[in-house]
Amino acid sequence: MTDPITSTQFCEQHPFGTLTACPACAEARKAALSDVTAHLDEDVQRVRVLTYLDDVEAQFRASTARALLTTLENHARHLTRADLHDRAYAIWAEFYGDGGRTTPADLLAGVFVQSAKWLDHPTIMTLARHVWGTTPFDQRYADNRVQWMPEDAVIILTIPHLLSDGTRAVADVVVSDTNMAGALR
Repeated sequence: MTDPITSTQFCEQHPFGTLTACPACAEARKAALSDVTAHLDEDVQRVRVLTYLDDVEAQFRASTARALLTTLENHARHLTRADLHDRAYAIWAEFYGDGGRTTPADLLAGVFVQSAKWLDHPTIMTLARHVWGTTPFDQRYADNRVQWMPEDAVIILTIPHLLSDGTRAVADVVVSDTNMAGALR
């Protein structure tokens, strides 16, 4: 008889599943199960390590994008609106890639909001549709928040700002296909 789990051959007098298997059959099954378990443990460990590497890579991409966007903001007064738009879009594109990489929702939200600060409303809407499609999305990263409502074709962004007098403020910006409006709070 053959054990269906381990494909190990057992003697015909002690079919698999009986409690009275001879010591040789019991030892053979134990060894075979040990081999299967070790292989599964290796696969589980491999998946865990790959998941961890994906997470660390996403954190690295997000921190790099946030650092670049902060640098862009710090030098914004020396750049044109078109320069700011193009650089923010390029930073987002490098961060997001083709969308095939694993990125936790909070990191995605944080970089999206920080990028959107420099983008025009048609670009913001195009990116939102590309990233989330028809799936509603509501996520925070620190003070940044993205609320995507595809059924209404609206995205609400909560964006932290540092005003010229040093005061910290938060702006809620509502973006649609035709308009972008916001208010500090």
